[in-house]
Amino acid sequence: MRSDALKDESARALDDAAFEDLARAPEDLRAQMDALEDAVWFKDRTRTYIHANRAMGLLARAEPSAVCGRTEEDLFPGQPSADDDGRVLGGGEPVREKVVVVRDAAGREQWLSTTRLPWRDGEGAIVGIIGLTRRIKDFGTGQRLLLLDRMLREVLLSIMAIGVRDLPLAEQMQRALRSIVSIPWLPLKARGAIFLADAAGGALRLTTHVGLAPELQKACAEIARGHCLCGRAYAQGSTLFCGHVDDRHEVRFPGMAPHGHYCVPIPCAGEAVGVLTLYVDEGHRASDSEETYLATLAHSLGMLVERDRAAKELRQARREQDVLNMLLGLSLQPLTLHEILDGVLDMLLSLPWLAIESAASVFVAEGDPPELVMKSQRGMPPELVEACGRVPFGSCLCGEAASGAVAVRESSSNARHLVRYPGMPPHGHLCVPIQSRGKVLGVLNTYVREGVARSGREDAFLTAVADALAGVIERRRAEDALERAANYDAVTGIPNRTLFFDRLERCIADARRYGHHAALLFIDLDGFKAANDTLGHAAGDRVLQETARRLAASVRDCDTVARFGGDEFTVILSRTGARPDIEIVCRRIVEAVARPVDVGERTAVIGASLGVAVFPDDGPDGDTLLRRADKAMYAAKNAGRGTWRFHEPATQE
Repeated sequence: MRSDALKDESARALDDAAFEDLARAPEDLRAQMDALEDAVWFKDRTRTYIHANRAMGLLARAEPSAVCGRTEEDLFPGQPSADDDGRVLGGGEPVREKVVVVRDAAGREQWLSTTRLPWRDGEGAIVGIIGLTRRIKDFGTGQRLLLLDRMLREVLLSIMAIGVRDLPLAEQMQRALRSIVSIPWLPLKARGAIFLADAAGGALRLTTHVGLAPELQKACAEIARGHCLCGRAYAQGSTLFCGHVDDRHEVRFPGMAPHGHYCVPIPCAGEAVGVLTLYVDEGHRASDSEETYLATLAHSLGMLVERDRAAKELRQARREQDVLNMLLGLSLQPLTLHEILDGVLDMLLSLPWLAIESAASVFVAEGDPPELVMKSQRGMPPELVEACGRVPFGSCLCGEAASGAVAVRESSSNARHLVRYPGMPPHGHLCVPIQSRGKVLGVLNTYVREGVARSGREDAFLTAVADALAGVIERRRAEDALERAANYDAVTGIPNRTLFFDRLERCIADARRYGHHAALLFIDLDGFKAANDTLGHAAGDRVLQETARRLAASVRDCDTVARFGGDEFTVILSRTGARPDIEIVCRRIVEAVARPVDVGERTAVIGASLGVAVFPDDGPDGDTLLRRADKAMYAAKNAGRGTWRFHEPATQE
């Protein structure tokens, strides 16, 4: 250790090497520190001064003994040193020649350069901090401005670092404000606040503060646009300075201390989104450089707001996409259209971030001319379910959305809300057309709270849901069309040969399981070929259609009427009774088919011959029953047509 240098040249400033040796100095050398021009001090692990030389006392405007037992914040209010001390105490990391501007308790400004080193005991453990502080003399204006710019950049970088952390915006603002009010080279009191505008932009809300009196916290919790200094700065979008409490300072309370203000708008995306309010001593004179620095800081706060907005937009977009993906997944499940629409409404009504009431419905356009048919609903009162079962295009709000092919939003139940009932609670609507390729397929109808403000984001989301529903409806209609083409006759609209065999197997399985009888009727139309050749194919199709209608009207809903091919039809009678009961149905069919059919200006007259086979008496399976019913039908034709015959093994096999 170079202790001789400390003894012989005590008048000159302590060099860095000697200072580092001093950090390892024995106790008997510390007495020599009072002869040094540089301030040398020791702190314990609580960051409390336990020894300071005479030069340190001069910097603090106090006796060295008065320095001990106090903290750096006590001696130099507003000076942020906790982070630097923490680096030394926590990891033994030196902090070298950091330049700061401090003000002592009397408000006098000093430029200081401080180095901090770990103070270790004999075993190498860190027991505190030893520091060397130098007053910077003859600091030129150019150097001062460069240093100010560097320190401003450090503050801005700290605010940017705050924005990178995953913290709520209010907490980000709190940390940023603490950094700002602790800047030593700005003439700020250790008090300030940040206000952010509400969603409508009509008022400022107190987001965070440092050192505000409870009276101010209450009075300034919400400030109208243009009210008091903060509201005026927000309204005019430019910095407002006030050196004392004048008539513009409309918020007051008894005992309020004299002060001045800087109220700086916080810009974001070309508009003011809040105000940074800082306190200065009464009578302070504003300067262009101060306003420039504060505007830069306010801009950095605006970047925090912009980043928070972007993060919220991203989170919301992800939430919306998740819902749309769930909707897509729901549509791919083997569910009916009604079940899918029920699931979609349940999903929408469960979203906490969607401002709709617990009621909604989906209409699908049907018919020619089209009208809206309610296919699914949740939370709607019975009166509305009944009244809105079918809604013509152009009628009420849902009909307007369908006829105009545009979303209709109403914040109240006004004159456009044609459907009403006694005791109907106040509410609003958002009716979104479900459309594809310029064609309206239906309407998504949601209920909103009366008076709620319109949200473009929600409108866009519900439009995306409606577009997804359009895909679901189109796909289901295409699937239904394919299924109908595969299972239903194109001329008559009744089950075809394919669906007939499926229904027959199901009927036999049911009869076998529960011990019932079932009957199969095979029907051939008498005279149809002659009528078709005479009247033409269009008339023949009309005869087939009317015959199918009469056959369906002659049996129960649980029975099946199918066109087997050409002029042949089949009827499956499930859970039938004895032969007399079957004969009643056969007679009804023969009589119904025999009635003349009007085809334009002419009339067609045909008949029906029926063959009957009964399960299980006439066969154990569908093929056997069909074959024996067919033979029985030919027996009926041989018997003179226009009649029926049951399977008779002795004569028909």
